Amino acid sequence: MNPSQNGQHMTDTTIVLLPCINGCIRKGTEDTDHPEPLVAKRGMFCLRCFGKAERALRAVPDLVEHVVSNFPGTITKVSDDVRVSGTSERSLGSFSEQAWVDADAIYSALAVYSAHWAKAMSISPPAPARRSWRDEHGYVLGLPASISPADARQTAGVMSDWLLIHLPQIFTFDQASVNEFIDGLAPIGSIAARWPMVERPRTSPMPHVQLSICNGQIKVWPAGLPGTEVYAVCEKCGHQFELDEYEEAVHAYLVDQQETKRARQAAAARATREQNSAAHVQKRLLTKYGQIVGHAS
Repeated sequence: MNPSQNGQHMTDTTIVLLPCINGCIRKGTEDTDHPEPLVAKRGMFCLRCFGKAERALRAVPDLVEHVVSNFPGTITKVSDDVRVSGTSERSLGSFSEQAWVDADAIYSALAVYSAHWAKAMSISPPAPARRSWRDEHGYVLGLPASISPADARQTAGVMSDWLLIHLPQIFTFDQASVNEFIDGLAPIGSIAARWPMVERPRTSPMPHVQLSICNGQIKVWPAGLPGTEVYAVCEKCGHQFELDEYEEAVHAYLVDQQETKRARQAAAARATREQNSAAHVQKRLLTKYGQIVGHAS
């Protein structure tokens, strides 16, 4: 991979960290004499840009299941080939109409972007994207008319998980394509605000290692209304992380953990090779001198 894809530019003696290509500035420094650019750590993008897409995709399974649960109780298909023909009849009130619109919007975005990025990376898209309900022109229409909340969660979850797995590679593509992707996922936040759920925090993969005497468990709370931000809080000492602070800290922690894991694996492999080599030498010596002793006797 070209070093510039990681937001780094190598010279003969130094590595220069590049700013986010979107010109993102650390919060709180925008109006100061020295605004602090955020560093590109995901391709040419900062963790704030990356986090917008990541958080939207992580919210998808729970959100889609919740929205579909607000569909009307009576839904009838006009024909058995509804998934192909696009003909269906839905019993709709104003409330449930919005549920259909929102669920279809999420599903369509996932199907379109899964197919788009799979083609860009020359790999196979997830199965739900290949089987998505489309019209005769190939446009994604939305969820099947008779889908249950559990099935909607599973279908959308497969695509959102696929996009999450490939997200670091997606962010190595050009600025226009990635920004279009980020913007395309942005309505998920508005939909989440329209269909509020009981918010549950998730456990961070990083303990509070920045404070050596703490090492407490960190909980990351999901975003609320559009414009509000995810925040993380240590359950042991109560320290609250600013969004940029948390994302940079957890990124550094995970990189360090990966490097430590690789070092341990290399050490274990080296020890195994040395052990096997010693055992081979011992076996060869025993074979050689055992034969001599046996011949002499």
